[in-house]
Amino acid sequence: MYVEKTMTAVGVVEHYKEVNALLTEVGYSTRRRAGLLKKSAQTLKQYSVSPESSQHRLIPSKDLDMLRNTGIDMFWRAMPRFLSTWAAAEGIDGPRALPLGYDVVERENVFADSRHFFLPRAQELADETGGKVSGPRAIDRNLLPRLTGRAQLRSRWRKAVFALRKKVKPEEIISVLTEISGYCEYSVFRIGIEYHPWRIPPQEAWIVALEERTAACAS
Repeated sequence: MYVEKTMTAVGVVEHYKEVNALLTEVGYSTRRRAGLLKKSAQTLKQYSVSPESSQHRLIPSKDLDMLRNTGIDMFWRAMPRFLSTWAAAEGIDGPRALPLGYDVVERENVFADSRHFFLPRAQELADETGGKVSGPRAIDRNLLPRLTGRAQLRSRWRKAVFALRKKVKPEEIISVLTEISGYCEYSVFRIGIEYHPWRIPPQEAWIVALEERTAACAS
């Protein structure tokens, strides 16, 4: 999916509508969205109005990021239910119908997040928290899913972003990422995510530049 590097106001509105559609699909109501952003329902409605209208208000990028991340997180959390529905429709039951569970663990063996049932999502959360993926147990580990080369590249980008967060001030993160990738503040945090409809694949040159920038930062 093509994403404009510098999103226009129209592009922001369209993506905001996409995010709202996902939130609706996973059962996250408008009232909850308003509470999450600490904005009124009327303000949220104005975010979806055409920029040509006098009623339009441009949603702040941090609010769009928050809504997008919430929708994606709830989508992945609902995956066991989706898998169960699929298995039932296919006539699969018993142990064969059980999804594999991956735990995201911090270095002190404290769960950084709950169990997840899709390896790339578990790896994504591990990268974002500085943790690691544990499990599942299997007699023959060669039969377990493995990350593809493209998924490994996305993981490397996320790890580089996590390392950057430990070196610079929070308000400096976006400017560094936008400078390196060329994407604007409304889309830069879509780089490297696992939710396919919205993700932007990171280029290896960006990762190298980010790793070098982080290494050059004062400890």
